[in-house]
Amino acid sequence: MDKTYQALNQNENRAVELKIRDSNGTAFEPTSAFASVRDSDGNIVIEEQEAYVSTNMVYTIIGTMVTSNPGNYDLIWKIVKDSYIYYHVTELEVLKV
Repeated sequence: MDKTYQALNQNENRAVELKIRDSNGTAFEPTSAFASVRDSDGNIVIEEQEAYVSTNMVYTIIGTMVTSNPGNYDLIWKIVKDSYIYYHVTELEVLKV
């Protein structure tokens, strides 16, 4: 599975976005989306919660619940379009300040 990558600073609050396109480069507009975060050991840091959808972009807020501890995390996107479910992972690297 392909991943996207995002670096964050320790104790930062930030909206993280994912732009969605199909294999032909056409905008793909989901009906809903969800996000959850796991640490490098696979432990759930943030339970699945609804993400904000705007046309072919989805957004979620990553706060100090994740960024208080430097390290690597997986932001797991669950994208829903009609009866289909797609998953994407954004690897978050929290940098020590």
